[in-house]
Amino acid sequence: MTFRTLAAQLSSRLRGSPVLDANSPGYEESLKRWNAAMEKKAPIVVYATSAEDVGTVLKFRKEHKLDLAVCGGGHFAGAASVTDSGISLNLSRLNYARVDAKKKEITVDGGTTAGAVARAAAEHQLAVVAGNVSLPGFAGVSLGGGYGALTGQSGVMADQVLSAEVVLADGTIVTASPTKCPDLFWGLRGAGPMFGVVTQLTVRLHQLHNNNAVFAGAIMFPTTRIQELLQVINRIAPDPIGRGSITLVLASSPPTMTPMLIVSVLYDGTEDEAMTFLGALYALGPQMQFTSMMPYEKALTLVDWTAAMGKRQHMGSGIHRYPLALETLKWVIERHAEACRRGDDGSSIDAEVLFEFHQLDKVGKGPEVESVFPRRGTAQNVMVVSNHTHPSEDVVAARFVHDVVQYLWGQAAVEAYGFEVLDGVSGEEDLGVYTGYNNNTMPVEQVFGSARTEALRELKAKYDPENVFNKWYALDRNDELGAPPQYRI
Repeated sequence: MTFRTLAAQLSSRLRGSPVLDANSPGYEESLKRWNAAMEKKAPIVVYATSAEDVGTVLKFRKEHKLDLAVCGGGHFAGAASVTDSGISLNLSRLNYARVDAKKKEITVDGGTTAGAVARAAAEHQLAVVAGNVSLPGFAGVSLGGGYGALTGQSGVMADQVLSAEVVLADGTIVTASPTKCPDLFWGLRGAGPMFGVVTQLTVRLHQLHNNNAVFAGAIMFPTTRIQELLQVINRIAPDPIGRGSITLVLASSPPTMTPMLIVSVLYDGTEDEAMTFLGALYALGPQMQFTSMMPYEKALTLVDWTAAMGKRQHMGSGIHRYPLALETLKWVIERHAEACRRGDDGSSIDAEVLFEFHQLDKVGKGPEVESVFPRRGTAQNVMVVSNHTHPSEDVVAARFVHDVVQYLWGQAAVEAYGFEVLDGVSGEEDLGVYTGYNNNTMPVEQVFGSARTEALRELKAKYDPENVFNKWYALDRNDELGAPPQYRI
């Protein structure tokens, strides 16, 4: 039976969810992902419009023994949302958000973007903990943990989740919460893609301090100012009360690809309060600055250009210890300049390294944050990402990300424990990997630690015994990792 025939059969069983095959209008658009290197030509694409149709798709998949990939926003750097041998289940048309202002809660569909969630909350003068951009799917980022500018006040996105509607591999629809399927609820918040299709989330909302207006933007410095800039950042960040968020970004300035330092800021409060926190940065005399008061939901869009589809991406998750060492930053700047240097043939990669400075008191441990999410503790996140357009640049890009991530893990571990870390393995709970900044090329034990991994395997046996949801991190020891060989360094 051909895939075209299968697509027609599946379409006849659904209640409104469009089904595409390779000859359908819009098929090529449905394949696009943030990381173009991971795109695959799915034989069948379904745009789900209800949890019931998702259940039907999963039953059909089982009946015909088809591979399955689930796509929320399509922004994960690895191969978790693509297939070339089955059904690509796209949730982007499950995109509604409903606010309960009295309870300060919002219920969002599985394909709703972070920006849409923030805008819906803003209509009620409320805010949602979200990541750094507005385009990714909100549920996917939440279930992977989710650090953002409000983390200092309210914790990570996974800790805001109150309940989830989940379609299991056999098509059954269940609710996961502290009182219903609590073991599944524990595993979803940090390892959501491993157990089912999350078609709905209910999450906690928050009241900001200035009618949802924040002070946000970017303050830019040349790398020659590295020492004095780092002294100021290490002095003022993290914000003791958690209302200020700072990320130090190493980037390139086209067309010469000259390295530059960008301080990305967001402060929940008035401009005067923000300047009390950030004034020392302005006193340095930045090269440029683009900061102002704006609605919180607009602040989430400021760097949406980094989430545009179409380029080949490689990403890695590093850590740094506060205070950030000058020697560490100098080493990274040198590697960055080498990697981004334009070749004689005009080829080059663009790369960014983002050092976060969060107040981490709300990202602690205890019953109120009990979940499998591994990236808690005193270490700060570092996102290392490269992007380019030609496959010939894949190896250079992957090598840059790998080398910087390895160096950062080694430095952080030596500073904290006096030993080196290889490939993220430390045995220390404090050094869990943040999956939101990582390709899915790392063994699961290195991401979650051995104890959490065994607990996840028990959950997998209960909720997905046939390992249908196998595209994220490989819980089955026999699974192949999803990234192509050039992305495994």
